[in-house]
Amino acid sequence: REEEEEELVKKKLRDEKESGKNSSWVDLEPLLLECSLQMRSGELIHQKSFGLFEAMSAVEIMDPKMDCGCVTGGGGFGETSSLKEEDENEDVRGVRLLKRDDDIIAALTSSKEMKVVVDMLIARENSWHVGNALPPTVFSCLYLKEEALKKLSSLSLSSSHAWPMRAFEALMTTTLPFVGLIKKMVEIGDIFEEEDFNPHDYGLKVPLPEWMQRKESGAGVTAADVLDGDACVAKYEEVLKEGKDAYGDSELYRRICLRFALYRAFKRIADVPTEENGKRIKRDFEEARATARRILEEEDIKGISSTNSDSNSNRGEINGGGDGDDTKDDEEHAMFDASACAHALGNSPPRVVELFTVKQSYEYYLKLLDELDVVIERLYDSAAATTTRTHLELSSDDFFRKCRDITDRDFLALSRSVAAYVSTVGGSTDSHLGVDSVDLCLRSVFAQVPEKVRVDDSKQKLSSFQRAPFEYVASEIKKGNYNAVTVTCEDTGAQTDGDPIEILATFKDECQRSCSFLSRAYFASPSRRRRKLRRCLDELSHLQVACSHVDALGVASLFLKKNIKNGNDAIDEEKVHEFCARAFQLWASRIVADAQFDILKVGFQCELYKSYELASVYWYMDNLVVHALNADQYIYEAFNCNTEEVTKKSMDTYLEANIFRVRSNAAQCVLVALEKVGLIKMPKRTFTLATAEARFFQRFAHFQANLDPVPLFWDDYEKHVRGYEKRPAEILLRLAHGQLQPLIEMLSQQIESLQKKMNNKKNEATAADDDAEDQKANENIASLRAMQCLASLTATKTKCARLSATCKLLGTLAEDDLRGTWTVDVLQPPFSSSSSSSSHEEFKDYDVFFALSASRKA
Repeated sequence: REEEEEELVKKKLRDEKESGKNSSWVDLEPLLLECSLQMRSGELIHQKSFGLFEAMSAVEIMDPKMDCGCVTGGGGFGETSSLKEEDENEDVRGVRLLKRDDDIIAALTSSKEMKVVVDMLIARENSWHVGNALPPTVFSCLYLKEEALKKLSSLSLSSSHAWPMRAFEALMTTTLPFVGLIKKMVEIGDIFEEEDFNPHDYGLKVPLPEWMQRKESGAGVTAADVLDGDACVAKYEEVLKEGKDAYGDSELYRRICLRFALYRAFKRIADVPTEENGKRIKRDFEEARATARRILEEEDIKGISSTNSDSNSNRGEINGGGDGDDTKDDEEHAMFDASACAHALGNSPPRVVELFTVKQSYEYYLKLLDELDVVIERLYDSAAATTTRTHLELSSDDFFRKCRDITDRDFLALSRSVAAYVSTVGGSTDSHLGVDSVDLCLRSVFAQVPEKVRVDDSKQKLSSFQRAPFEYVASEIKKGNYNAVTVTCEDTGAQTDGDPIEILATFKDECQRSCSFLSRAYFASPSRRRRKLRRCLDELSHLQVACSHVDALGVASLFLKKNIKNGNDAIDEEKVHEFCARAFQLWASRIVADAQFDILKVGFQCELYKSYELASVYWYMDNLVVHALNADQYIYEAFNCNTEEVTKKSMDTYLEANIFRVRSNAAQCVLVALEKVGLIKMPKRTFTLATAEARFFQRFAHFQANLDPVPLFWDDYEKHVRGYEKRPAEILLRLAHGQLQPLIEMLSQQIESLQKKMNNKKNEATAADDDAEDQKANENIASLRAMQCLASLTATKTKCARLSATCKLLGTLAEDDLRGTWTVDVLQPPFSSSSSSSSHEEFKDYDVFFALSASRKA
């Protein structure tokens, strides 16, 4: 009766709205349309009572992961089913009948049925990798129940059952250990967010690996391979050996090969990174990649669905946006029940589980393998020779360069977690890539000395320093080779004589904390990376204090100056002594400047900046670049070196810095010109943070935690801007055009020179005989990096040319004409990438500079 009355009321309201008789109904669509034309991205119409708390508590409507009432029509986990009650009960009864262990096993009538179950389980496991929980994905498979696994194991031992049953049993029993291995690596990496990767087991039995690195035998001998003694490896090898002759070309055999290759790769990734281990992982990747491609190309899996929910919302990006070939069955497979372990989720709100289709799942494997290949290539020792200075082993500069190389790629959460795990070698806070953090930092301090200044190694002191820098410095201090230091207490201000051993131990602790925090920040997602980097600035301030104390000890002066090769008459000993007194502080300030620059850079990726803020952001970034260049210049002058005499890597950095400076100055001219003619929308002064000065403080206040580089304030920026504001807008636009033209010509020369080098290398490789495998691999890496550099230079030249042409056009107009008849939009960088599916070949556009779109008003 109540439902009928409610329907009558709704019908009456609809009739009143359509007839327009009731004046309480107002059509808001014209108003909303007019507002949308005047509003920009990120703006919101709301009542005054709608504040930050209400915004954070709001539900994103029609987002399946946030809106638990969203019905996508698939009837999946957390959805409302559209089946009639009697049909639903009948389906539930049918599934419950199959839940009995005997019926589950009896359902395996053929190897084809086994293959379908394996495909759907793999799809659910991969769906767990992208943010879904374990209970409705992996644990929805009824064969993973403890009783079912025992039944499968007993049947596989019976001689009356054929090889397919034993292969199926091996895949089922090794699934959870594989899940546990990945779960452990992600947790140790500790850079994930739950929407990216959900490692919680919700109290379900997920077996964790007994060991992550190689075990030692009773005699203290370490195993040659981390796979030695692994039960899952033994099971895989036994099944593959048994079925190779009769089933070697079967679909089920391919899946065993794929899973075994993936398991080997992840187990070896969890081990200590060595060059030999890296080669083994590469071979595992190649086998897994080839098998996955063969499954996609040779098998008909288009009609196989893995899901009973909508999987087209954000999973299409795995296979390039979705091609529409994946059709889904109307009914869920009887061997999968999303509610089987729903009790483990407790009182958490229901969520739609977005599962991969089988085809998307194998395409995901290809993407994951490509990303992990880059991680191993960048972080493992096999690539160290291409990035480490010739007179040093791995340093913190090399390590952070490797981290940033991975940071600049749009990788999956699992790939980034693996990178964080590898960098810390299993969660160690005091070493990175197998090298103690303090040794990394000491080598970077020493690396500031230009290469042309050779040191005297006649007594092999340099070799001792290279192998174990911290041990060498500690031994020198114990011998009494240090200066007396006065330490000021931060709390009381009292001054006391510093203990050199304690000062060195404090420096070691700060190096460990700084390296650990920075590496995890670089591997995190963009929004989390920005927060982590801002917190790192406080840790780096403590590192700078520790560096000042180490400089006061005279470590650099007593070692570097003493070991400079005799015969370097051009070196001024007084300047060298002055450098040695600041060596550690110079290195720390460089680390801080890089972190501050990365904070501002990631702000573009997170789309944080308004158009009126861009000029101040470019100005601050430009000052950080100038700080790094001045530090280099100071060092070169201390050793009487010219800028041209630096190493090739430094020359590349110097070139990038000057390109950035020219583009930054041109961008500031353009932005000030557009602001002068009113083409940049300024904030309304409705509340405190709406002023440009307040926004400046909000963006750069956290930089004041560090005294070097010297923090900059609003007054400094205003003095800089006043020089531009004195000039008319058309002059500023012409000035920007004039600054960009020499840069475009220089970029053209760089591109032409690089193309010639690449062609010469290609001709030499063609004419040469068959080289060793390692040499070919290094040549391929060098060729790939040259191609990426060429793509970057070409993209930069194109953008500079377009901005220069627009400035030239607008610079011919008077201010009134520009203001009244033209529309100019500042298009901030979208951080888009090419359509290439391979992580090796793709070029990511992480340029922070905007583009201009100008059009004449109708």
